[in-house]
Amino acid sequence: MDLYTQKEHDLAKCFGEDVKRGVINPEITDLSSKKANNKFNKYIDHIEQFKPREYKTNDFSSIEYRDLVNMALYIIKRIFGNINIENELIEFLQNLHCSGSDEILNGIALTIKTDDGKILRINEIPNVNKTSSIIALVHEFIHFHCSKLNIDFNKKRYYEEILSIYAEKLATCILTQINIEPDFMRKIEETRLEGIVWHYKVHPNELNFAITSYNKAKSLLFIPEFRDYVTRVEEGLPWIKTAQETKTFLQYKKTLATSYGLGYLYAESLLMHYFDDERVVENKIRKTLMGEEQLQDTLNYFGINAERNEPYEAIEQRLSMLRK
Repeated sequence: MDLYTQKEHDLAKCFGEDVKRGVINPEITDLSSKKANNKFNKYIDHIEQFKPREYKTNDFSSIEYRDLVNMALYIIKRIFGNINIENELIEFLQNLHCSGSDEILNGIALTIKTDDGKILRINEIPNVNKTSSIIALVHEFIHFHCSKLNIDFNKKRYYEEILSIYAEKLATCILTQINIEPDFMRKIEETRLEGIVWHYKVHPNELNFAITSYNKAKSLLFIPEFRDYVTRVEEGLPWIKTAQETKTFLQYKKTLATSYGLGYLYAESLLMHYFDDERVVENKIRKTLMGEEQLQDTLNYFGINAERNEPYEAIEQRLSMLRK
């Protein structure tokens, strides 16, 4: 089992344990009504029809490490305002690693509790010499901060990407305003959208194929080739061994997909409200980031939910802008 597979398996296992303990509600309640579900599915279809392109690190300009960090810190401090986060920033940067991935938004901010009770935080971005990593750094710092302060998402694990994608979008706007490089916003936005298409349209088919193939092979274990196939699949996909583990893993994957799909939808609405009244949104976001208000209350304040037309209209405006 490779490191990525092990990490994914562990995350899904923790997800299942949190569901059992009542820490997470595995149901996507924001999409429980037929109206919301239909609107949301059409939104995902529109993104797929847009055919977004995934841009890689080599599609972005080179930048000095010092300049990358300074730009990211400037954006983060704009988001937090007068809130003192100096120690957090130091801790985050001291534990920051590069994966070397060519995927521009492939970062992590994991919090792991070791067997001896210690807290281990792993922060990772693709690299520190491409402009796209400014966005990755800002995005992952928001995750790091929310984890450190135990920001409550009201049992909705699929809310975890809203604030980080909002920060990502705001960072993209700020860097576009200073003309960091041509087509910067389009490259970042299309890459995020391509990721959403993968989570909703590509990866579920891959999982279904793996499960179907595995179950078929298990019915033919008397044939050596199929026995070998089953062994290889179980080594690479440990969650596939039992019905319960498979159910938990698929719930985890659905929650993860929704965190990006709904996260992008709601973050775009927050950004539109930011353009309408910068001070009000900044104040609400800062209170949310400090745990003074729940994210759900902030969304309710702006009337952001999956049943209303406004969030989808904001997405259509975004797609129209990207088509130009």
